[in-house]
Amino acid sequence: MIGPVHYKHKTGNFETVLSLRNVYKTIGQKVVAEKISLEVKKGEFIVLLGPSGCGKTTLLRMISGLDLQTAGDIWIDGRLVNQLSPGDRDVAMVFQNYSLYMHMSVWDNLAFGLKIRKTPKDKIYNRVNAVLDILQIQTLRERKPHQLSGGEKQRVAIGRALVRDPKLYLFDEPLSNLDATLRMELRAEISQLHQQFGTTSIYVTHDQVEAMSMADRLVVLNDGKIMAFGKTEDLYNNPQNMFVAGFLGNPGMNLLTAQLSHQADDPVLLFADNVLPLQSVGIYLDEQLRFAEKESVTVGFRPEAVGLTATGSDDIQIHARVLLVERLGFETQLMVENKVGKFRVRVKEKNRFEIGARVDLYIPRSDFRFFNNRDQQIIRPLHN
Repeated sequence: MIGPVHYKHKTGNFETVLSLRNVYKTIGQKVVAEKISLEVKKGEFIVLLGPSGCGKTTLLRMISGLDLQTAGDIWIDGRLVNQLSPGDRDVAMVFQNYSLYMHMSVWDNLAFGLKIRKTPKDKIYNRVNAVLDILQIQTLRERKPHQLSGGEKQRVAIGRALVRDPKLYLFDEPLSNLDATLRMELRAEISQLHQQFGTTSIYVTHDQVEAMSMADRLVVLNDGKIMAFGKTEDLYNNPQNMFVAGFLGNPGMNLLTAQLSHQADDPVLLFADNVLPLQSVGIYLDEQLRFAEKESVTVGFRPEAVGLTATGSDDIQIHARVLLVERLGFETQLMVENKVGKFRVRVKEKNRFEIGARVDLYIPRSDFRFFNNRDQQIIRPLHN
């Protein structure tokens, strides 16, 4: 086994705890991770989010050492760990299926990892008691897993990771087996534990609410590739590409087509009966984007950006027909259609919408995002 290689790497005042460098993984002929590069700073809570089969759990397993990458390097706290076993990487993993020892009590489940590492008995006693207090499960200490509810089992699984005090915590969809109310409760507890201890954590989920509410930074994956990495609000408000725009949000960003044309030799976009000079929506023709006549771009806007009344002089008016009404109590969601296509609207108004009714909708120009159909990347505003 190759011994650990050490390096010093800091970003600002933060040490880099995890560094992935061009990590590549194949299973047979299938590429499940492609050129993954990522750096996680000390104390960060990073969430891996993406559709089923995107590679997020595979990436977590490679970090833990349960799976080995085909190529690339993984560094944990300054050590190259490519060839190190999971037990030598100083990480703790919480699984979706709890992975508790069914014949052991809660106390023994928490203490087991410390015992096999030959931790002194007094330290085991103090650590286990502290974790029982933190997770408020002291009364469960003598029970065995079959006597626990799903939420209690997951608390024990989290506690087994907490007693170890590793360099890195890895969570593999730990709440997916729980009902919605319990997920919300444990989600809040995990976030509070992170804030209390400042642990460095990687958390895998397919639940957008979990991801967007918990993450310091969010990694959006698709087909084994990182599609975006950054602050949740940045990815939501200014998605880097059409995949992220349509994936983030419930429902995601509306993506419709607009055509380039010219009016008095000035380039304009033709969108839903509107003629929009490019500069009026923050687009400037440059090397970033060279249109041919009638070439299209994709126009994106969030469902909640749409209103039933104008809010300013820069609003764009769109006429549409109601196809579907979903009344959710705190809001109403509409599916509407016009000649450009179908799109979603979220409004707070309580008035009764009728299927087939015609509605006038208003969208502030500042809420539009534009994407190049050639590479599906966002067209970033250029300034004169």
